Amino acid sequence: MVAGMERTRSVAHVHVVRRGESLWSIAQDHLTDATRWQDVYRVNRRVIGANPDHIVPGMRLGMPGGSSGAAQYVVRRDDSLWTIAARELGDASRWRELYALNRKAVGSDPSYLLPGTVLRLPHGRSPKPTQVAVRQDDSLWTIAARELGDGSRWRELYALNRKAIGSNPNYLLPGTVLRLP
Repeated sequence: MVAGMERTRSVAHVHVVRRGESLWSIAQDHLTDATRWQDVYRVNRRVIGANPDHIVPGMRLGMPGGSSGAAQYVVRRDDSLWTIAARELGDASRWRELYALNRKAVGSDPSYLLPGTVLRLPHGRSPKPTQVAVRQDDSLWTIAARELGDGSRWRELYALNRKAIGSNPNYLLPGTVLRLP
């Protein structure tokens, strides 16, 4: 626990204040809701003091935890924004939304993710589709990558849809409807 933080509040992680930041901007960055700046202040009242406008670069502030905070994801080796969006948000095409929300943490190249980076997840998980129609030039690998976030799960798709696909997993007819795991 960071010295001076109230013990009654759970702290999800620590933020080191940078020049030009305010509790408002910190709440927006970490909790995806700037109006929650008072929650950040409450957790750090002993560190900040009586004036919530008095934060200085280098000050270590605990971010409120609990269910009211934004959901987070810790990047693992071989993760991409595409696979994280597919797995955590239910829709790989939401990777741009994930990047926009985490631009500071990710940096200028969205294709490079450093393992251990903490990403904020947008609110609302897309409903997970239960089936998909095969498109022209699709393979089980491309469908698994697009729909499940991991092309190596193609065997799982094949096992679930062997009857619809037939004995050759490399031959897919466009329009064939496949069930998703």
